[in-house]
Amino acid sequence: AGRRERILVKTLEGVRRLIGKFDLLHFHDSELIPAALWAKARGIKVVYDVHEDLPRDLRIKEWIPSTLRLPLSWSASAAEKIAGRAFDGVVTATPTIALRFPVSKTICIRNFPDAAEFQNVAGKPYHMRPEKFAYIG
Repeated sequence: AGRRERILVKTLEGVRRLIGKFDLLHFHDSELIPAALWAKARGIKVVYDVHEDLPRDLRIKEWIPSTLRLPLSWSASAAEKIAGRAFDGVVTATPTIALRFPVSKTICIRNFPDAAEFQNVAGKPYHMRPEKFAYIG
């Protein structure tokens, strides 16, 4: 019930609290599309920030039973098509994802690191450095 409750109950409860307090909802979790459509219907401007290819990703998720993957992929594609038409703006991470949304409402921001920035970094060779990890993204 955890995931189901979060999506169906908590999300709508959160959006209900936004009504009358904010003019804009900018979200990036695709599971929030129904709540964002609900917010849009109540006069809030909505921007969908899409950084992954949800329909394609659903086809390879191991935790989803294989018989459900394709129908879920189609459902996600339909939901995003509706969202693209309904929402005020769409921000995508790649041009391929941008192709799925209306051109007039979509902007592609490729916020990827530039490999050239790392070519002339001074310091010890990597195999001689202490093991550390950083993630920015």
